[in-house]
Amino acid sequence: MIEQIEIKRKIFDVVEPIGERTKKVMRKNKTYFLKDFGNDISGFEKFVDSAHKLSVSGIVSPKVYVYDKHMHIVATEFIDGPTVLDVLLEKDLPEEYFPLIFTDNWYMKNSNILLSFDPKNYKYHHGKLYYIPQLFNKYDEKKTFEKVGIWYWFYCREFIKYLEANNLPIDSQRANVNQAIINKQIALTVVKFYR
Repeated sequence: MIEQIEIKRKIFDVVEPIGERTKKVMRKNKTYFLKDFGNDISGFEKFVDSAHKLSVSGIVSPKVYVYDKHMHIVATEFIDGPTVLDVLLEKDLPEEYFPLIFTDNWYMKNSNILLSFDPKNYKYHHGKLYYIPQLFNKYDEKKTFEKVGIWYWFYCREFIKYLEANNLPIDSQRANVNQAIINKQIALTVVKFYR
């Protein structure tokens, strides 16, 4: 028997659990991400407000399909595929990621919000770079992509520290590349794409 969840008279079939309060669900042959906030009313409200602000900011993020403010449950577009972190663990990021993340950086500054540039928070799907968590903080000029985030999008010393802190595997061959070469790549990327 397939488990079903109803939100505002829309029936979703549960495909699989993702986390403790999250599920991959389907409705009319479309896949969605379902998040149940339970008693976390402020978390639910923050998520819905943040998703709305992102939707009008220009930053690409999964669209909210439906939510119920009484049940504190949300269904959003499901973005398939590996995260930027998954890709970076395998190989250097393709160049097409960078104009998109710098565009997000520009929209972020314009909207006075601060995204988390952690590479696990992004997925590249059908030519778009999606910001998955849909949560953000107040804008801080010291924490923009070109000043902080970019160091986690290259296999450099800072990224290796990130891997260690998160108990993720380190590729010793890639970790031993001369840091000056990576610094030059990072500087050239900023010059090429920063606006």
